[in-house]
Amino acid sequence: MKRRFYLSKGEIILCLIAMAIISSIMLYIKSDLNGQSISFFWILCIKTTTWLFWGCWIPFIFYLSHKVPIHKHNYYLGVLLHLPISIMIVCFHLLLYVIIIKLSPIPGFQGQPIATLFIGLLFSQFEWYFLTYWALMLGSYAVEYYQKFRESNLKAAQLDSRLTKSRLMALKMQLHPHFLFNTLHTISSLVRQDEKKKSISMLSEMGDLLRIVLSQNEEQFIKLTSELEFIKKYIALEEKRFKNKMNVQIEVGDDLSETLIPSFLLQPLIENSIYHGLSKKVDASILSIDIKKKGNQLCIEMYNDGPPLSENFNVFKVEGIGLANTIERLSQLYQDQYIIKFLNIKNGVLVKLNIPYQIK
Repeated sequence: MKRRFYLSKGEIILCLIAMAIISSIMLYIKSDLNGQSISFFWILCIKTTTWLFWGCWIPFIFYLSHKVPIHKHNYYLGVLLHLPISIMIVCFHLLLYVIIIKLSPIPGFQGQPIATLFIGLLFSQFEWYFLTYWALMLGSYAVEYYQKFRESNLKAAQLDSRLTKSRLMALKMQLHPHFLFNTLHTISSLVRQDEKKKSISMLSEMGDLLRIVLSQNEEQFIKLTSELEFIKKYIALEEKRFKNKMNVQIEVGDDLSETLIPSFLLQPLIENSIYHGLSKKVDASILSIDIKKKGNQLCIEMYNDGPPLSENFNVFKVEGIGLANTIERLSQLYQDQYIIKFLNIKNGVLVKLNIPYQIK
């Protein structure tokens, strides 16, 4: 697995410089309290150099901790490897510290042998740098675990997204044969009535509808204009069944041409209005569709003057394929961000559907 840092190189350098400044201030205050006069500038130079030197070790420590991790299945081997390497790096680091001190103009160090200075720093600074190595190694594990956590969350989100898309596609594909069988039923009724010309015309129009359906096979959202084009063809087909006694009115608000809606959304609702509304009442003929934008919502109202709904009607407990699948698709696409209501009003039934307004 490729190791990825969550801080840029520049940010890591800034962090190391910040540590150098903090440790320089602490050392300067300590030396001042002890009566030593040491230039803060040289303390800062030494501390900055030594902390940046740790920055050079970070990639190596991260690489080593990944290749030979310390965990319950590899505990002893990990400790046996990291313990001598950490001691070696600390000693090398302290040796660099001694060389920098010898080269600096800080009084009191030039006359002392390197070995003496090294042993002095070894006893005074060893545990600090030793803990720094192990802290960096633990930081490497934190980075790795965080990376794995993010990757697992991402995979879970992608899996959930694929599952949702599969469900939506299954629901949509169930609507296609449902629509097809109902349309064929309409045509077969005309054939039985010996209306051949009208039957042939309806078969041709049904072919146009099927081409539109198949062209949208993989799309969950389409432009409102495309959906209305399909709906108008479907309504024209149904009008022939009703022998042009249907009075259909479609009103669409301005500037909605780029609006996106779930494909195949309106057809089941219109079909429901026709089959359970207009066809159930002798003098029923009105089907009106009003689509407009209100705030961040797309509001769709569909009215038919068919018989009223029963008092115990519940849109979320219907058993028909078209309406039930439409409700399920809305739930999958919008969760709780949609509203659908069936109301008895004006001697008919009004369907009110609000969904989030989307544009391409």
